[in-house]
Amino acid sequence: MQRSYPMLHLSRRIITILLTFLLVTLVGCQADTTEGQQALGASGGGEPRLTLPFPSGEYWQLTQSYGGSSHQDWGHDYYDDRYALDFAQVGCKPYGKDVTPMAAGQVRTVTTGYGGGYGKSVVVDHGGGYASRYAHLSKVNVSSGQWVEADDVIGEVGNTGNVRGTACGDHPGTHLHVAYYYLGAAEEPEPLSGIYSLQTGCWYAREGQESCSGDPGSYGSPGGDSSPSSHGGDFEVTDVEVNPKYGAATDTNFVWSAIVDSPGDKPDVTLWVHNPEHGVDYDFEMETESEENPWVFTYRKTLSGALDYSYWVEAESSRGRDSSRHYGLDVDRSDNDAPWYYSFYNRPSDGAAGSKRFKWDVIFYSEDKPQLTLQIANPSDGMVYDFPMTVRDYGYAPYWFGTYSKSLRDETIYSYWVVAENNDSTDASTVYSVEAY
Repeated sequence: MQRSYPMLHLSRRIITILLTFLLVTLVGCQADTTEGQQALGASGGGEPRLTLPFPSGEYWQLTQSYGGSSHQDWGHDYYDDRYALDFAQVGCKPYGKDVTPMAAGQVRTVTTGYGGGYGKSVVVDHGGGYASRYAHLSKVNVSSGQWVEADDVIGEVGNTGNVRGTACGDHPGTHLHVAYYYLGAAEEPEPLSGIYSLQTGCWYAREGQESCSGDPGSYGSPGGDSSPSSHGGDFEVTDVEVNPKYGAATDTNFVWSAIVDSPGDKPDVTLWVHNPEHGVDYDFEMETESEENPWVFTYRKTLSGALDYSYWVEAESSRGRDSSRHYGLDVDRSDNDAPWYYSFYNRPSDGAAGSKRFKWDVIFYSEDKPQLTLQIANPSDGMVYDFPMTVRDYGYAPYWFGTYSKSLRDETIYSYWVVAENNDSTDASTVYSVEAY
């Protein structure tokens, strides 16, 4: 994500103020208060003071920031989205919610059709060359030429125009797209509610609160209890990993693991993977063989494109809800020389903790000798352990046999899988479980 530097924005503000002052001096214009606001923006001069474009009381997640595949310069005035922002909430929750302008101003244009992909949208002129767009709305509440304040409701969040997504089945792709312009070209909308360098995946509130460890939920309006609501003290996503750490598109099976501290009932755990090419967050229901807290959840799949994906895990039960921070995953172009998983043998399927010796045998196909690493997730201490396996020629080239044996310390159900790495790429086996009692 491209960072914003306050001094650069300050320079532009000063230049705009000086130019405006010079213009007023030369023309000798005396404007009344309303005309002055419309000419210079609600801040009284220069660049307007920007506020997050939704009312108080809730957090919204930044799902796509600067430079995404759907955020680019379309080659026309007010169609430059390089510094656009997308905000959403979980599932269908954001559909129909209020949208407020980032600053006071006069409505420049209202689009009620497809709008070049923006769908129902509103552009607000803040004066001084600054303007903002609010796109993909389900409803527009204003008309062209109307003056709006920063807390007026100009429309409602929707999924009109060119949007994609699976989080909400009834209204796929629901989100709020906002863009900020100076003289028709893209401008970073910062500071926004006093925040510089907004981070994709973090949650933001109108008064400037920020949470990068999950949705804090609702909170009181200013003057009341403004602290975020808790998501339940003893409920937590304690550890998230992906193995292997890199791989090839269409060839590498990745295994995501999450350890969830949820006393009582079994939680629902979802893996979210952000595809920057599609600009979409995909969700996958994670699986577990655990029977009690803490729970180990896993999910195994390939990824189709050579991209820099991001991923995170969300969990929910009657005890509460929590979300992990966002992580990155680099996927290269597909390579036919990548290893691939063939078969797995483990014995015994259960045994006494601390004394019984367990043995793991695995077979991978690989053009050259791979490194094979046994991964064992222990929910008791919230760790995923790596154990290098002994590798030998299986006798049927190019198949390779890996083996490892050890006892298991804690009385719990362990999840395990094997990661293979050769000179070209990586792969992971299916996930299995073993119980130590």
